[in-house]
Amino acid sequence: MLLSSAGVKHGALYEIITSDPEEFPLPSFEFLHIKYAHQRALAGMCAVRCLKEIFNEKPPKPRGCYTGKPDSGRSINIFPGWSMLIQAALDAGIIDEKDAEQWTRLALEERYLDEVRTQRRQGNIFA
Repeated sequence: MLLSSAGVKHGALYEIITSDPEEFPLPSFEFLHIKYAHQRALAGMCAVRCLKEIFNEKPPKPRGCYTGKPDSGRSINIFPGWSMLIQAALDAGIIDEKDAEQWTRLALEERYLDEVRTQRRQGNIFA
């Protein structure tokens, strides 16, 4: 099976073949299992370290420009990546509930401001 431009997908099954087992042998399954375990352990260690780096200080105070009711009438959702990071930091004990709420409000504000800037560029909102 040739890989498409979509790349490798989690949970997908792939058949690994070689045109010349003598010259280009396939790795053993034991080695692949060890490599997989190694990658998972390394990713876990790096993830906690990264979360500690991201959330190493108390969250800044929100500016108060987002009240939950944007001018456009549409609801603003936090960027999916941020909500996952905040939840992971909370689960790892890096931040507490209060800080998680503050980070979420700050992320919502940033998303709202991004939406406002986009609307202004498009000429839909006047300063």
